[in-house]
Amino acid sequence: MLANSDTVILGLGDSYLQGSEAGGAEHSFLNQYCNQKGFDCVNMGHEGIGNLGSVYKALIYDIDWSQWNNKYIFWMPTGLNRFDMANRLWNPDDNWGVVRNSPIFTPFPNKQPYEQWSESRKKLESALVDFTNPQTVRQDFLTAYQILKNFYDAKGFNKLFIFPAFNDETTRKIMKDFRKTPSTQGIYKMNEGLFKRMGWEYYITVDGSNNYYQWLCQKAGLPLSTQPHDTMDANRDNIRNETVEKWIAPRSHATRKANIVFSRRLIEVLDL
Repeated sequence: MLANSDTVILGLGDSYLQGSEAGGAEHSFLNQYCNQKGFDCVNMGHEGIGNLGSVYKALIYDIDWSQWNNKYIFWMPTGLNRFDMANRLWNPDDNWGVVRNSPIFTPFPNKQPYEQWSESRKKLESALVDFTNPQTVRQDFLTAYQILKNFYDAKGFNKLFIFPAFNDETTRKIMKDFRKTPSTQGIYKMNEGLFKRMGWEYYITVDGSNNYYQWLCQKAGLPLSTQPHDTMDANRDNIRNETVEKWIAPRSHATRKANIVFSRRLIEVLDL
């Protein structure tokens, strides 16, 4: 990738960053933001990816980051219960933005199976329970953050912004504990030094929301306790109304309109 601007933003995260259901990456909020600011955008958002996988993508692709004087990372953490594996079918000569040809693939994207899932999917959940226990997911998140911070320092990035995709119970728990450290709980106490070093100067809020899905619910007039599975196709009839559909697409992602509005808010929030 060749620079067309003095400034670039690298986006790492799942489908909420990628722009799923809004028409592709060009309609994601990050691409919209960069277009409005005249910045280059490297959107590595990937549907279903976990936090370690999203960070690994930054390491895998050979991009000369020295082309830009101003370099920023926008990291959108996803559900902490996801984990990632290397994709043996990946062809590095193909476009890195093609979702189905990614170096990372996530065989087990959600911890709680919905009713429409097959029995084989439920068996897979049981087989992989060790990958989704509370201690493992917290440690994975810490590892992802530390790898990203090392990459950030090595490549000379100017700032890292953190804004989660959505908050399930596990995400709420770890975000809460991040901001009240040192924690008395064993897993947090073990990593107390890391928590103190990372700080929270990178963590942003938009219109009082600390994650994108909560921001969408706020705009759609839904209770902030509404979870993504409550707005899936299978349950959509329970909440179907025009206001909701302006902001939230059938699979709980942002609509194109929502991404545009959010990108405009980012111009004020990020102040770059």
